Amino acid sequence: MKMTKTAGGIVCDLSGTGAQARGPINHAGDYADGLFLRKWMACILRNLAESPERAAELDINEGVCDLLQLRFPPPGTLVTPEFNLQALDGVLDEVRFYDRLLDNAELAAIE
Repeated sequence: MKMTKTAGGIVCDLSGTGAQARGPINHAGDYADGLFLRKWMACILRNLAESPERAAELDINEGVCDLLQLRFPPPGTLVTPEFNLQALDGVLDEVRFYDRLLDNAELAAIE
């Protein structure tokens, strides 16, 4: 990651990120236009303040999202993974099963 301070904030260039891994270390940083990742990074950047007192003065809120610009690489990297929906099909079936089970439990409790 290359970070550049500009007049309008900080630009984080993630274009050098490695390829998507087969294991569970991928992070969909580009999800929701990187909103979650920007908020998470703000917490880390606050630790770079000149003193603990100054860090305590810095609030992490929606305003920080306007100051952090993220540049993402194309799909298929650690921060822009592409998930195979077929691989999730079994998980989705299990979620549907538990959803129906809970619905039936609610109906049984009402009757």
